[in-house]
Amino acid sequence: MLDNLQKIVNIRPWGTIILFDKIICDGPNQNGAEDGKKISCFTHIHDDHIKGLDGVLGGINSEVYSTNETKELASALFAENGVEWMSDRENFKGLPLKDVVSTNGFDISFENTNHILGSGQLVVRKNEQSICYSSDFMLKNTSIPKDIKYLVLDTTHGEHSENQRFDSPTDSKKMIVEKVREILNSSNKRVNIHASRGTLQLAMSWLRDEFYELPFFASAKDTSIAKKYTSLGHNCGKIIEDKDENFIPIFRDGEPFIRFLATKKNSECELVEPRINSIKIGSTTSTSLTSNSGMFLVNLQEHASIDEMIEYVEQVSPEHIILDNSKRINGKDNATYLEKKLREKSFSVSKSPDIHPSNRNF
Repeated sequence: MLDNLQKIVNIRPWGTIILFDKIICDGPNQNGAEDGKKISCFTHIHDDHIKGLDGVLGGINSEVYSTNETKELASALFAENGVEWMSDRENFKGLPLKDVVSTNGFDISFENTNHILGSGQLVVRKNEQSICYSSDFMLKNTSIPKDIKYLVLDTTHGEHSENQRFDSPTDSKKMIVEKVREILNSSNKRVNIHASRGTLQLAMSWLRDEFYELPFFASAKDTSIAKKYTSLGHNCGKIIEDKDENFIPIFRDGEPFIRFLATKKNSECELVEPRINSIKIGSTTSTSLTSNSGMFLVNLQEHASIDEMIEYVEQVSPEHIILDNSKRINGKDNATYLEKKLREKSFSVSKSPDIHPSNRNF
């Protein structure tokens, strides 16, 4: 018989995951609602997962854990006036993958995840109980945790993505490099690159391999993260930075450059000045490298497809699956669709919260 699920895994409407009613994962201590919970864990630096890190670090007797790389990248992300204050916090521990830290009766570790640099699946064990939070992942090169009783699964994709064709990182890199080269050889000579943080820095390293001397522009925050990427083996080269997140680069007429912006929504990309050719990298309907508007799309795969998620679940073989149905998941029907698919495979599965926040006016 399954234990009281509310005491094992409970996902708040805004996305914070609570494990064993004691551990905060990938979200803020919203309105003090989690006071008394001293342990927090973060799986990677994407905005919808790292939110709240700065707040929980200031908690009395708090303990915060992530992978080593995520700690490095988060320190750059939350730097103030160039000062990486997080890196000096003794209560923020970066863990090597698979290393186990024991605290307050819990064994905490991270397993490798193929998503962005520093990503990790969180595994928490207590006595005979065990929980794995998959976080965001792609199946290839992602570790399969063993002896997991409860699996908390992200539901980034739903029925709408069944017909999408995603491009691999290798194919995406080739397309991006070729498109940028085409633009630079035209009369335009300037390109905006739009992507989520992490993916943005990866694109910097891809393009730096090909365009070593070309001026790269980015905000101060993205430049700081790029420096971490370089130190961790992904060379982004020299980046010209500006302290304003929405800066306009200074350049001479006819001078080529590539500008990198941490924007994902098409509406945000279209507002960027000056209006030049742009490439948006990340989940979209399909790749499109021909456009009269000058906005090109590369449908880089960043998350597991539905089939990959089911294969991952089959390999983990948990006793019960809890699907993230919080506000973090934009598709309000994603969890319901995945629940149906998993039940067809005879898995024990539920959603948390049971109704998506968009249907409850949260």
